Amino acid sequence: MDPEPEDEEEESPSGGIPCKNAKGDRMLLFLGIIDILQRYKLTKKLEHTWKAMVHDGDTVSVHRPSFFSQRFQNFLTTTVFKRIQPP
Repeated sequence: MDPEPEDEEEESPSGGIPCKNAKGDRMLLFLGIIDILQRYKLTKKLEHTWKAMVHDGDTVSVHRPSFFSQRFQNFLTTTVFKRIQPP
């Protein structure tokens, strides 16, 4: 018997991510990320410059907010929340 196709248009409660666990049970995942908000001013820019001279500039933790945000989102979508293709 073929599994029922999932209705991807189904509305999720505010921010819930539809997913399945290892047993195949449908679930909603809620994720909270806590970060210390700091301004990316001169001291952070200097810190990034210094660390980028010693290591690869794209891999250091101190980075301009737009780059850091995109890098973090890419990590989540490619490593943490991988979409599994049906067999």
